[in-house]
Amino acid sequence: MIIKPEKTSALLLALLILTAMFSACGSADGHDAGDGASQDAAPDTTSAETEADTGDGFIHDDLGDLDFSGKTFDILYAAGFFFSPYDPESENGEVLNDAAYQRNRDVEERFGASIAYHVLEGSYTEPGEALKKSVMAGDSDYDLVIVHPFGGLTGLISGGIVGDWNALDNIDLSKPYWNASFNRNLAIGPLLPCSSSDFIYFNAGCIYFNREIQESIGLDSPYLSVRDGSWTWEKLRGAAASAYTDLNGNGSEDTDDRFGFTVVLNHRMIPNTYSCGIMSTSFSQDGSPSFENIASEKMQSVVDMFYKLLYESSGVHAFKSGEDELSIFRGGRSLLTEYVTQNIAVLRDLEFDYGMLPLPKYDEAQKNYVTLAQSNVMVYPSNAEDLSFTGAMIEALSCESYNKVMPALYETTFENKYLRDDDSYAMFNIIKSSLTYDILWNYTEGSDLCYFFNKLMEKGSADLASFYSKYGEKTQKTLTDFFEAARSAFGA
Repeated sequence: MIIKPEKTSALLLALLILTAMFSACGSADGHDAGDGASQDAAPDTTSAETEADTGDGFIHDDLGDLDFSGKTFDILYAAGFFFSPYDPESENGEVLNDAAYQRNRDVEERFGASIAYHVLEGSYTEPGEALKKSVMAGDSDYDLVIVHPFGGLTGLISGGIVGDWNALDNIDLSKPYWNASFNRNLAIGPLLPCSSSDFIYFNAGCIYFNREIQESIGLDSPYLSVRDGSWTWEKLRGAAASAYTDLNGNGSEDTDDRFGFTVVLNHRMIPNTYSCGIMSTSFSQDGSPSFENIASEKMQSVVDMFYKLLYESSGVHAFKSGEDELSIFRGGRSLLTEYVTQNIAVLRDLEFDYGMLPLPKYDEAQKNYVTLAQSNVMVYPSNAEDLSFTGAMIEALSCESYNKVMPALYETTFENKYLRDDDSYAMFNIIKSSLTYDILWNYTEGSDLCYFFNKLMEKGSADLASFYSKYGEKTQKTLTDFFEAARSAFGA
């Protein structure tokens, strides 16, 4: 099935309207930790509304007429870390499958080029390893590689294996299908050694809620709270307490009861500090990154708040890492649960109505909803021979993904397949538009400091100062050395 232009543009228009209805306090003001040494995490977003009206409902890449006849664009990725298709073999009637298939064919036909996907079935480290092997051998096996930040990304950058995105021809990073937060926060001085666009399926933390429980206990719709800016962690705490019921009547909270909020004490919790409007990384006036925000009074207040939520509140159940974190929610016995957007398919068979919400804010004074992107990133080889070809193909694939694949992703998710109400459609876009990228997650290869928040919560501790004292200086030195090595590798 081909996604028809009129249907796609209608989806984009509906998306803009719904988001405008709900994001009065959820839109970003464009100022995050990239400005001086600010602690605030407010992603810079660009919407289709800021683009010139082209009359067809689409955003255009402005590449014009280019001819790459006979050339092949080679893309490498690891299959095991994607829940959505990149290279469907054919159309099969599934909206998302067919949109991705049509995107690839449209770009091929437009430029006269072929797109070849190389799929690795093993570890998430394999794409980076394969790219390094290719470049070191002087080969040109790949034009674009999708890598996980923990899969050797810093080594690829400091080793001069990847190229600078600012050096690519035919790339316009101001377009709405590129993430502005990424391009600003992960730059190394004048260098941008990796990037992200709508070609990458994003992954982010979110809250799912059981609508039947919400209605049965008389709670107002949480969508209203998101809309008026009052959706905070304290409001979630109150809702959790009101939903709790001792179902087995044994006088104590156990997994047979009905809970208000469930969460797992592992990396799923990392985005929670960002949702409170504070970045883990700040920047000095000369652009040097620092992790001092982690040792700040604001971060300690965030840690204290979550300690109170997890250990001093009624109706909250925290699973240990490795336990089935969705078991209580699937069983219809939790009002709220924290999970991720990308793997929503695991909830498709629920027998009750549920919705999606962004992670709450720290307090109502916080302007924006903020979501840490825990997604893969794109790199291209430093020995790329034709920067015009590389740039044009990536730009076109990104633009086509924005116009066709993202609306198909929304349609697949919301048309009675996973989520079951129109309001969640707007929530999903609020989450997408609030995505922010941070150095701690992307450039420290899964360091101990990267996991400071969930490690503290797992231990039942709020002693942030001791944790930072143990790991902060070491991680800061590693980052400083990485930045110096990266600049040296690029001759900057």
